[in-house]
Formats: sequence, structure tokens, C-alpha cells
Amino acid sequence: MNRAKMKRAPDRAMGKGMAEERLSWKNAAAASMGWMQTIVTLMAESFGDRYRRTRLAVFVAIAEPLGVIAIFSLVHSLASAVPPYGSSDVLFFSTGILPFYLFFHISWRLRSWDWLRRMPRMTEFDLLCVHVLDEYLTKVIIIVLCGLGLWLWNVEEAIPSDPLLCLFALLIIAAMGISVGLINAVISAFFFAWLYIYAIVIRGWLAFSGVLFVVDWMPIKLREIAEYNPLTHAIILYRVGYYGTFPSGSLDLQFLLVSTGVMLALAVVLLLSTKRWRTQR
Repeated sequence: MNRAKMKRAPDRAMGKGMAEERLSWKNAAAASMGWMQTIVTLMAESFGDRYRRTRLAVFVAIAEPLGVIAIFSLVHSLASAVPPYGSSDVLFFSTGILPFYLFFHISWRLRSWDWLRRMPRMTEFDLLCVHVLDEYLTKVIIIVLCGLGLWLWNVEEAIPSDPLLCLFALLIIAAMGISVGLINAVISAFFFAWLYIYAIVIRGWLAFSGVLFVVDWMPIKLREIAEYNPLTHAIILYRVGYYGTFPSGSLDLQFLLVSTGVMLALAVVLLLSTKRWRTQR
């Protein structure tokens, strides 16, 4: 009898442990689902609040990058009958300008981190997710619609060769936008004029980010300058995912990931270390 009881005891303990493990997984899954529902609700509220105040914001968010694509495509088509790469001027410029504007709009949106509207049940991380996901999903929708429109216009390359690689590149670009946006928020808290300087500099930076040219085909001096910019490598990676055979000799994936991680860590450190001074102003 004692031996039988001793054999049953480990079985009961194992069964209890497995039941507790299943319960913990269920609790974790329920908590994750609850958090995602909260983020979706907050995104809907933030989106409605953002665009309810001014209809112009909707127009600018969509029209500005599309307008830039149209201008560069028209100018290049008038200057040369051959697109910079592929069969379409519009597709080439859209695969550079739309990712660039994802970076720009995320960094610009987070520039006023201390003044972004906080809701009662929103944490700092929730606030970051809401604003970044808003911009990310908006740009992905624009990219999909632009690609679909070009495909209907008989541009066969408008369907990405590797959509997952494109999404991965956009995630890296979004992380860069978060980093630069939070750093801008810290700088502007002590030097408000920085925001006006940044707005001018970032638009000019488009020319040094591999957006308008195939980096591998640029003169070597200009290529070396462009290669110091992590955003250049992210846009090359995006175009590799889009075209499949895009020239990628200048792409340094290790440099891209390390530099993005360093920028993100620097942004978090600056944001946390200056919080006391920023909130007292």
C-alpha cells in the first residue's frame, strides 16, 4: 500500500504542475488579447481625435508623399526615357519615398512626446505603440494601394518579390523613426527651435538616403557618404524585397541592425535620464 501511494504521489504532482502550466498559458494569452484590444481601442480614439480636429491632416499625410513621387517621376521621365531601375519611374521612386516618409512621419509625430495626449488607462509604452502603429499601418495601406494601382496600370514589378522582407525593412525604418523622434523630443524640450531646423534638414536628407538613385551605381564619393546613413541600407533592403534582383552590394545588414539598436538605446536613455528636468519646465 505504501509503495502504491508513493507511486501515485509523483503522478499527482506532475498532473498538478501541468494543470498550473496550462492555466498560466491561458492567463498569458488572455492578458495579451486584452492588451491588444486596448491598443486597438486607443488607436481608434487617437486616430479619430487626430483627424477630427483638422481634415487637412488626412490630406497632407497621404498627398505629400504621393505628390513628391509624382514630381520626381515627372521630372525624371522628362530628363530620361529610362527609369533609374526597373520598368517604371513611379514604382522606383515610390519604393524609396514611401519608406522614407514612414521614417519621417514617425520621427515628426514623436517630436512632441511630452505633449502627446495621455488617456487615463494609457501607459508610456501604450502611447508609443498607438502612435507608431497608426503611422506604420497608414503607410503600409498607402504602399499596398500604390502597388495595386501600378499593377492595374500593367506594371508587373508592382507586386513585391518578397513581401515579408519588405515588411521587415519597414519595421527597421519604423524603429529608426522612433529613435530619432524621441531624441528630437529631448532636444526640443531644451531648444525648441530645433524642430524647425529638423523639418528643413530631414527633407534635404532625402537626397542622401538612397531614395532617388541606385546606390551601387552612384559615384564612389557620393556612395561612401550615403553608406554612412543607416536609412540608406534600410531602403536598399526594402527594394531588394520589392524587386528581388535589386543591386545590393552597398547593403550592410549588420551595420543596419547595430546602428538601429544603438540609436534606439540612446533614445531611451536620453528620454529616461532627462524626464525629471523636462517635466519641471
